[in-house]
Amino acid sequence: GPTLNKIDFDNMRIATFLVLEKIHLIFGTRKEEAILYRAEFEKINADNDFFQYDICLSREDNWAGYKGYVHQVYMDNYSEQTPNTKFYLCGWSQMID
Repeated sequence: GPTLNKIDFDNMRIATFLVLEKIHLIFGTRKEEAILYRAEFEKINADNDFFQYDICLSREDNWAGYKGYVHQVYMDNYSEQTPNTKFYLCGWSQMID
């Protein structure tokens, strides 16, 4: 499978034609310089109605976007439980458990 340094974003865009549900990527990290694949995800977000991309930074004072942890973002967007909403979590075990 693809590794972090070999993600094929062109094929990802092609594969998005098969997506039937909305995808909301909430990317959390400490500082702006640590945002991985920002330009690629912003382009996918701009080019596709089904894809929403939000960044949440926990240690960046001059950030206009979400500040703190990703919990705030998903609670703002998904506070009501629905059968169609699925979460896929990735991160340190202390964040996810």
